[in-house]
Amino acid sequence: MLSLMTSFMLVRHPFIRLVSAYEDKMLNPIPGLEYHKNVQADIKRKRRKNENYEIVFPKHLLMEEKYQIMMRKKVTSMKTLMLQPSFEEFITWILENRARKKSSPSSWMKDKTWTPFYSVCPVCQVDYSVIKLDSEGDEMNTWIESVGLNLTSSQAHTRGGVQSSTKRALDYFSQLTKDQVEELYIIYRLDFLLFSYKPDEFLFVAKESNFSSKLLERARIDQNSQINHLNEVFSVKKQRK
Repeated sequence: MLSLMTSFMLVRHPFIRLVSAYEDKMLNPIPGLEYHKNVQADIKRKRRKNENYEIVFPKHLLMEEKYQIMMRKKVTSMKTLMLQPSFEEFITWILENRARKKSSPSSWMKDKTWTPFYSVCPVCQVDYSVIKLDSEGDEMNTWIESVGLNLTSSQAHTRGGVQSSTKRALDYFSQLTKDQVEELYIIYRLDFLLFSYKPDEFLFVAKESNFSSKLLERARIDQNSQINHLNEVFSVKKQRK
């Protein structure tokens, strides 16, 4: 069946996906899955007493129809929304949750939404015609034009867009320390390698840490190693032909 179709994979920068997951599952006081409710509750339980944990709830979310309806029907309130987990709390929870776990796909079985692509998509088992499509780098439009589809990337892509999703993600990451960004890179390292993403700009906006980060050096070594490996694979395939 796959031989009759053009198989492709829609992916996003791992850190932009994290921000999207945070806004959709942590800021929403009534998430669809019980798991996300439990994560929210777990984060709030760890808060210290007599400290202010109010966040500035994003205006672009308040303008969405679902929040307008919830507010109108008094399902939630601004006070409740302002006490939702902060992005820094969410990332701290992920880092603590993953601290004693391996990187195998099975270790992500309970997690939803912020699961790495490598753990849920059979990248090596399926012979994809196109391994990566991301509207952030205009890859989506390029592919759509090449196959002559009568649609645009905005029709094929989810809400947000290049400017809004990237800028918003950088704003959130400015709340983190460079240490936290480095730890996140280690967790999502395989996605960075598989789809040639870089953590540079997210590290640059993060707050200074207590010690010098080696993330950029590690990321460059990873990228160069991956490029050399791919060159070797393609070279072997050409020789066989």
